[in-house]
Amino acid sequence: MPSPVEDSPASPEQDPTPPVARPASPLVVAGLHTVALIEATKGLLALAGGALLLLLTPDHLRAVTRGWIQHWHLDPVHWLARLLTYVGEHTSSATLHWLAAGVFAYALIRLVEAWGLWRQRAWAEWLGAISGALYIPFEIRELTHHVNILTVGLLVINVAIVAFLLWSTRVSRQSAPPPP
Repeated sequence: MPSPVEDSPASPEQDPTPPVARPASPLVVAGLHTVALIEATKGLLALAGGALLLLLTPDHLRAVTRGWIQHWHLDPVHWLARLLTYVGEHTSSATLHWLAAGVFAYALIRLVEAWGLWRQRAWAEWLGAISGALYIPFEIRELTHHVNILTVGLLVINVAIVAFLLWSTRVSRQSAPPPP
């Protein structure tokens, strides 16, 4: 006959397995996967941009900026033409490498966030909501200067993503089991 100790379930203090949250709704999972794909795309594009910065020399950059000014038929006194000229004339190889390092760091953050969102991690939802919210004031400022379909679309998409991530963190908290 088995002893009563063997038949009794393990107490929470003895159970090494952590409590598992109830499964998220398919809508939340699909939304998190969609945002994860957007963030992964941004991360991969940033990786490509960082690689291009590493391949770029100051002479190439100078030629590219001059080509842009000519292609866009910019007036030499236009602010963008002046900026491109300044960047083309005053950027060193070391500056390009530091820019590439910054772009790679951005790519790493976006890819880690994408992984976390795909795996439905709460920290990734918060990271996405906070980092997305940081862009909103700049997008509103841009909207006050240049109203077009792109600026409006980016603002609407960003606000929708931030709102969804905040909502999903609330849904995740409500569906989590109570602490022991």
